[in-house]
Amino acid sequence: MAKVKSVIANPGESADSWGGRFAEWAMLTPHALRIKLGKSYRFQVLKSTTLLYVRTLNITDTHSTVSKKHG
Repeated sequence: MAKVKSVIANPGESADSWGGRFAEWAMLTPHALRIKLGKSYRFQVLKSTTLLYVRTLNITDTHSTVSKKHG
C-alpha cells in the first residue's frame, strides 16, 4: 500500500467504492513497477516485449533461428 500511495497524486484521498477504472490501474501498474525496479519505462517495454516474444517460441521448431542457437 505504501508503494501505491507514493505513486498516486493524492494519497490522502480514499479509493472509489467500486474500485476505480481500468485505465487508472493500467497507468498505476507500470509506474509502480518502474519505481520498484528503479528502471526506465523504456527498459520495462523492452523487457515486456522480449518476454512475450520468448513465450511464443517453440524450442522444438527446427526452422527457428532461436532454437538453432540454443538447441
